Amino acid sequence: MNYDKDEEGSQTDLLKKNDKSHNINQSDTGSVKEDQKKRRNRIIKIALIILLIIGVILAIVLPLTLKSKDDHNDSPVPPPPTPPSPPVPDNYNPYSLDKKNIQTDNQATFSGYLSSSETYNPQKHQSAFNKLFKSSEATKDKLGVESKKIPQGQNNPFIKNIQFNFEMMNQKVARLEMTDKDNKRFSIPENILPRPGYDLSMRLEMNGFNYNLNPFSFKFQDPVDPKNVFLTTENQTMVFMDKFIQIDFLLPSQRIFGFGERVHDFQLGEGTWTMWANGQDQKVDDGEGRRGTYGVHPFVLVQGKNKGDFFGLYFRNSNAQSPIIKYNDNGQSVLSYISIGGQLEVYFILHGSVKQVMGAYQSLLGNSINLPPFWSLGWQQASQKYKDQASVKAMLSKYSENKIPLDAVYLDSSYLLADANFQVDKKAFDDLPGLYTIMKDNQEKLILSVDASIVAESPDDSYYKKGKGLYIQSNKDGKGASGDLINLKPNGKKAVFIDWYNDQCLPFWQDAIQQIYTQVSFDGLWLDMNEPVTQKPGEISNPSSTVHRKLLQGENSDEDYTWYGTFDQDKYGQSTFYLPFVPQYHDQPNQYGNFDNITLSLNATYPSNKQTEYDLHNLYGHMSAKRTYEVLNSAKAPGSLNNYRTFILSRGNFLSSGKYASHSLGQNIRSWEFMKQSIAGIVSMNAFGITQVGADVCGYSGKKLDQEMCARWIQLSTFYPLARSNQNDKNGDDVDENQEPYNLKDKYFTMALSSIQDRYQYLRHMYTCMYEVSTSSGSCFDPLFYYYPEDDNLFGDTSSSFMVGGAIKVTPVLISQVDSSQFQAYFPKGQWVNLANPAEILGNNDAGSIHVLNANQNTVNAHLRPGTWIPWQDYKVTQAKTTNDLLNFPISIVANRDQNGNAKGSLVLNRGQIQDESSVYFQFSLQSNSLIAQQGRQNDYQDPAMTFQDLRILNAKDLENTDFACVQDFDMKITLLDKPNYDSQIAVLTLAPLKGTKVQFSQIRHLYFGNSKTDINLCSDDTFKYKVKGDAPKLDQRSAQFTITPYSAALQELQVTLNINTDYMLNIKWNYANKPAAYVAPFEVPKNVIGDNPTKDTQYKLSQLVKVNQDPFQLTIMDPKGNQLLSIDNLLLDQYLNVIKTTVTTMKGQDFKGIFGLGERANHDFFYKDGIYSLWTRDIPTPIEDGKPPGKNMYGTHPLYMHKRDIGNWIGVFYRLAQAQDWIVKNDATNGLINLQTYSTGGIGDITLMMGTKPDEIVSAYWEIVGKPVVVPQWSLGWHQCRYGYDNTQQLIDVVNGYKQNSIPLDVQWSDIDYLSAYKDFTYDDSEYRYKDLDVFVSNLNKENKRYIPILDAGIALRPSQNYDAYDQGKDKDIYIKIKENEDLIVQVWPKDAVFPDFFHPDTNQWWKDQLTKFSKKITFSGLWQDMNEASDFCGGLCYQSQQVDSPVKYKLKYLPTGHDLETISMPLDAFHHGGILELDAHSLFGTLQVSASNDWFKENNMRTFIIERSSFAGMGKFGSRWLGDNYSTKEYMGLSVTGVMLMNMFGITMSGSDICGFMSDTTPELCARWHMVGAFYPFSRNHNTMGAISQEPYVDMFQKPYNKAGVTYTQIMTRAINMKYSMIRYYYTQIMLQSLEGKESLYKPLFFEFPEEAGAYENLQYNIMLGQALKLGIQSDTLAQDTTSFYYPKGLWCNIISPDEDPCFLSTGQLIPKDSFAYSFYLSLREGYLVPMQNAQALGIMTSYDLQQNPVDFHILGTITTAPDWSSQGEYFNDDGLQVTFDKNYNRVKIQVQTQLSDPKDKILINFNQVARATCTQPVNDRCPPINQNDLIGNIYIYYAKTYKVSTTTYKVTATLTDEKQQTETVDLGTTTYNTDFDRLELKPQNQQKLLLPYLVKITYSI
Repeated sequence: MNYDKDEEGSQTDLLKKNDKSHNINQSDTGSVKEDQKKRRNRIIKIALIILLIIGVILAIVLPLTLKSKDDHNDSPVPPPPTPPSPPVPDNYNPYSLDKKNIQTDNQATFSGYLSSSETYNPQKHQSAFNKLFKSSEATKDKLGVESKKIPQGQNNPFIKNIQFNFEMMNQKVARLEMTDKDNKRFSIPENILPRPGYDLSMRLEMNGFNYNLNPFSFKFQDPVDPKNVFLTTENQTMVFMDKFIQIDFLLPSQRIFGFGERVHDFQLGEGTWTMWANGQDQKVDDGEGRRGTYGVHPFVLVQGKNKGDFFGLYFRNSNAQSPIIKYNDNGQSVLSYISIGGQLEVYFILHGSVKQVMGAYQSLLGNSINLPPFWSLGWQQASQKYKDQASVKAMLSKYSENKIPLDAVYLDSSYLLADANFQVDKKAFDDLPGLYTIMKDNQEKLILSVDASIVAESPDDSYYKKGKGLYIQSNKDGKGASGDLINLKPNGKKAVFIDWYNDQCLPFWQDAIQQIYTQVSFDGLWLDMNEPVTQKPGEISNPSSTVHRKLLQGENSDEDYTWYGTFDQDKYGQSTFYLPFVPQYHDQPNQYGNFDNITLSLNATYPSNKQTEYDLHNLYGHMSAKRTYEVLNSAKAPGSLNNYRTFILSRGNFLSSGKYASHSLGQNIRSWEFMKQSIAGIVSMNAFGITQVGADVCGYSGKKLDQEMCARWIQLSTFYPLARSNQNDKNGDDVDENQEPYNLKDKYFTMALSSIQDRYQYLRHMYTCMYEVSTSSGSCFDPLFYYYPEDDNLFGDTSSSFMVGGAIKVTPVLISQVDSSQFQAYFPKGQWVNLANPAEILGNNDAGSIHVLNANQNTVNAHLRPGTWIPWQDYKVTQAKTTNDLLNFPISIVANRDQNGNAKGSLVLNRGQIQDESSVYFQFSLQSNSLIAQQGRQNDYQDPAMTFQDLRILNAKDLENTDFACVQDFDMKITLLDKPNYDSQIAVLTLAPLKGTKVQFSQIRHLYFGNSKTDINLCSDDTFKYKVKGDAPKLDQRSAQFTITPYSAALQELQVTLNINTDYMLNIKWNYANKPAAYVAPFEVPKNVIGDNPTKDTQYKLSQLVKVNQDPFQLTIMDPKGNQLLSIDNLLLDQYLNVIKTTVTTMKGQDFKGIFGLGERANHDFFYKDGIYSLWTRDIPTPIEDGKPPGKNMYGTHPLYMHKRDIGNWIGVFYRLAQAQDWIVKNDATNGLINLQTYSTGGIGDITLMMGTKPDEIVSAYWEIVGKPVVVPQWSLGWHQCRYGYDNTQQLIDVVNGYKQNSIPLDVQWSDIDYLSAYKDFTYDDSEYRYKDLDVFVSNLNKENKRYIPILDAGIALRPSQNYDAYDQGKDKDIYIKIKENEDLIVQVWPKDAVFPDFFHPDTNQWWKDQLTKFSKKITFSGLWQDMNEASDFCGGLCYQSQQVDSPVKYKLKYLPTGHDLETISMPLDAFHHGGILELDAHSLFGTLQVSASNDWFKENNMRTFIIERSSFAGMGKFGSRWLGDNYSTKEYMGLSVTGVMLMNMFGITMSGSDICGFMSDTTPELCARWHMVGAFYPFSRNHNTMGAISQEPYVDMFQKPYNKAGVTYTQIMTRAINMKYSMIRYYYTQIMLQSLEGKESLYKPLFFEFPEEAGAYENLQYNIMLGQALKLGIQSDTLAQDTTSFYYPKGLWCNIISPDEDPCFLSTGQLIPKDSFAYSFYLSLREGYLVPMQNAQALGIMTSYDLQQNPVDFHILGTITTAPDWSSQGEYFNDDGLQVTFDKNYNRVKIQVQTQLSDPKDKILINFNQVARATCTQPVNDRCPPINQNDLIGNIYIYYAKTYKVSTTTYKVTATLTDEKQQTETVDLGTTTYNTDFDRLELKPQNQQKLLLPYLVKITYSI
């Protein structure tokens, strides 16, 4: 977008301007042709304009001239009229950005400096002011008319150069910092208010950041809808002066909220909204300036263009601020932010729901919000009238007599001795300790008032003297501190003020508080007057010094201003400063005076940091609260207060004060208006992060008490977070009267009493909300529009009703109802239930409406919001006098379901008193006649009293016939509840425990209820029973089919199919016999994911393997010998519930092991203990399994388990089930039985049982079902390097060079999402400072025989009409996952708003492949990394409520697998795929389908597939490979990686591995060295870590240090590990290719896979690993600094083939052998009877896997010991070019058999080579064959255990026999053997090695 802006200057100047709009991600350089075209167009445009002007002139002049001539008029021609002056711009912005002044532009940050080519132009500025604030008659006093210029001069210099920096904090938050480039400006210290760091992983483009150069401006717009501009400074004013900063933002709406603290509705209108902490008398703020109150919160919430969309602006500034809001006629508004100092630091929170924006804002403020003690939620009483102890005792008696609950009493300053610091007036308060004791016995709390100042009447005052050096200093001469600043307290006493920034003030304040505590114990402190408030402005003069008040020099002015002003020193003599800008109240310019009005001089200096009150004033109250909090929480806190929750009530407050204190809205007025405004005040403070806040109930001061108003106010305060009655001591009031609740009369007393008692019923709900806010963020006291933003009726007046804890709508009486018994109130859509009278149900589900409410109700009208439940304690039961009483009674759940039958809520249980008390938090969802826990087991928390009382469902007419209810606990045990009670009078259903029993909340996993005639009764065992319909099934064939009928009338008949697939495989399947029309067809796993089971001839019929019990139906499966393997005992199939209950038979007693499999999970116990194990793909960083809900399900879903039935009998069971699943395991080791229940959210019954003699036979059978592992390129077995945080191409180059320079092999360099352009798939950021020349880098990498792999995430950035081809083309094909009425589902992942491709759609695969093809032309990638494909959605369900469906499927689930919301970090379950397939069914398949599409692309491009992905379903391994996902840099995760890779190998995903050294957090040298050793043996080995963690490439400086005294460095250890990796590739590649081609057994597996009868093989799996059949790895994998570990060796002979001199061969009896386990220690042992191909990578100088192909292969041989001295050995070898995709005469495969005849006198060793496959070679044997065969040579041959085999003393002559394709035979002399005494091995290093072509070898003969 180009802008030609009209400014003063010549046409030439204008033509020189470069007014181009920039996107942060767009390059500013265009092609030469484009520039020439633009220049040509501009010239043409100018020429046309000139011609037009000439034409106009001629049109005017020529007729006049002609007329003159025609008339023969000789008079002079009059001059043409003067052209109009150019329009005055509406804004003033003198700043521009020169490209050369851009310092960083890397997507995450954008910085540089602006400059102004002109001096400050006050006329332009003033003109812009006048234009901006031209207003209607109604707002002229608020906005100002004909405002005067802002003074500029010595005291307020114009800032010409502005340093700026845009940064991203997270996906929602961007920060702009602007400051003087040449002079340092004040910024709030970070130790006072955190300044969050930016996140380099974020991108400004996520929030649609754009900017213009000249004049400089910027905007944020919705990337999804660029026309939706959130805010912009284009055509707005921006001025920076020393004491006047102005920046204007154009906003899209006029719904603006915030900017506190003030007495005003939460929604701000047009006006000036000054923020300056002061203690002035409260007035309702009318927007005319200077009426803010005690706190400063420069945060504003704005509704965007879309009603449900909000954003926020947070200004991190502590100076005086006076933002102005001006409405535009088009519905937009201008926010003119003005401050007198500091710098501009603004955080843009873009965008989302109110709660999301608010949460993001509060998180910027730092630590969590303080959770007050539970008692502080009780009723509180204060009064200035309590002048002595007797009055306090009298008040306490009155409360007791009137049975009014009371929790806390305040003593105002009257308890202190006059003029004495921290001294109690013991005359008036003669026995405060005794009073405290009485109150403590009554469980009542005492709170004392503490002043913010120190009395300084006498220089000899002990506390004044003690604090010397800690007080704010006077700065009268402008040259620095000149002694303590003294002012008068409101009572007229001289006082000094503490410098809270001085750390020495802490012990001083500690001593002061201790001094009070020694005189009277207290439970909390009230910090009053801490803005601070003084009697005089600024300071009082010291008589001995000269008064010098004109402290900040500048120009004086006598003129009166309207909305701002400057002051003349002589006119306003009490002023202690001179400022260029002071907001005023319009009609009384000096009503509030300067900023020092009743507070400190702005020149007052803080000696600790040399800052002035000018900058720090607004922080004073905040700092006093912070220091008090530190005192009360320190080890030196008085008494034992540090053991208890802190209660501090502070009047002064600032950003983040909620971390330390609660807040009172201060000295309000007794009036209906202030009563209503208290709602807005509490709402505002909650938004600002101060949750516990309240107003003085009934008002602090004012006219005669209005009994009705006071009663109504007490009603309102039922739901105040802080409910306190407080009043002044007359002080000018009309009448002096007490207003405690018991002083009200008749019905008003009844209202008051009922309301306070009512409050105690809801405290657990309010406390739970406060707990939630303290642990995360949020608010508890909200306007309704937070929850119904689309409802326009809820704006304008946001204070007439409010929400409490998101559940209770409170509608107070806010005007007198003396003459009326009713009043009207608006209710949003839904059915709202009156909590005081549940029979009153208001509203409907279609639209909001106005309803008539009862004004005579004793308690406030409180209605439960549809879709919520609350914890509630019945006052009739508790009879609570204090909150302590509530701790001794059970808690009810009161629910009001929405139109979908759902209600959600939460509950926290703790005593609410002790500091750091453990809390138990519960979340339940009421849905589908089930109350479902969503928070997990909670450690079986038991509370002695606060147990489950009952569930009360309101508006329950539809449940009137409920006849069953039960609780299902986390062990799946059912506990029946009492008979359901439905009260037809009030339509409430109550479900309660049986009388005399208790139910703990921690017991409730599900609470089921319903009508047994129509609902599925999960409380009854019979519900899970069926019977065979008709005759017994015929089992005389290999297949059978029959129908079963349910016991329950609520269920459907099922058709069961039995089929023997092969002799070792049996399938059982069931589905609806006749699906009801209303039912959706059950989802089955698609055939392209898992095909049909194989079918082979079988010798069996069903009767030999299956028994069927008819009634109840049960199915028993046996092996051919009749041994029971598995029984299907019970089942249930319904639309959203699929239950299968089975019994597994296994080994008994000590031989019992249990089942294993059921991945993916990180489990210390490979075999499953009792517990619940969940399957549902989820983006979560590798949770460690404990078998306790919520589920530890992670990235993959593999519903396969295996177990040992008995010796030589192994069983595998596979459930073809994709939905969310819980597997409940209960082991009975004694009887060898496992009760196994599966609960899932749908699907059908489809179980395949496999039989075999050993585990790998089961694995092979399973692969027959799901597919064999994909063929991978050989180079993928090499070493891989990656990290999240490689910022540019040069860093990639440096990494590759780092490996090369340190002689460390490397095959593949990876890129995480850093390389992408704004995280858009199929793009890369080719900008100068990022990934320019990435294509060149990759090309050079390939030339070095290395590869490059980039990441592609699952989400496609939603960037319509922004030249993003991938998105546009997908949109054109309509291939994205849908929601609602065929809308594309919008999710949020790394690019923020995104869409997901729908791989069920027939066109998606081709679209995906097309994108890969285009991308491959940009970057020659060799493989792909596909991440986030669970598919992950950061929103956790819907991102935008506008996409909410009418009837969410999640609320139809009666049982919730995993125990947590299935939408956690996942897309909504209502999203649907092509064919109407719900995400509920298809979720866990996304990753597999995506990888399948990529696999097709590789095959079509004649490339082997190498895809590393994260989310897998059964069968994914035939398409791609896996890494184990995000892990942590800990030894524990290193150990877990071993069993994780074992599981993946079992599931058919051989190429798997873990992030070596750990992904998250910093690694350590030893951990990383050990992990390199462990990881070198993974099939897939990659070093990878996250952004921000320390570098962990093996060569970095940290690793160059010695590991031990021997001097070996960590780098050397890692290099050794990587070389070992390459040495093993020939063996690994052989094993992997045989898997892929033939489905051979697994590679990386537990010992017991090969030694199933040895008990030791089942222990310490993480230390003992079988690599194929031939090699055993022993390695310490989960401990650091452990120098010795015992490793298990199964029976037989084992030889270490890496260091046989240090670890000689030995014959094991099946035993543990202790061995060294240093960081470099590992034990690779060859199993007897096997041989393996290997290469010595280090000796060969290998740098890539390509180098391996250029070198011969060695063979290591170990014979069997059982037939010694004769022995045999066998192995296999496979080789090809590692790249080809077809296997027809282009690879070598040879089976090698070694036989000996050492008992024969000839002593012959014969190595036979059986050529299974040989690549075609047309050349003679003596010539080198082409491609694959030319380097396939035999190197050295090593025969181990030679001494025992009697071959050590003999020198053998060795020959080789070769035969070519023409069967021509040649014998080659290979020389003689040598015996290596140290290694005990016979070694052959053959001569004529070049002839030893493996494909042509027939045999090698050793003979004497």
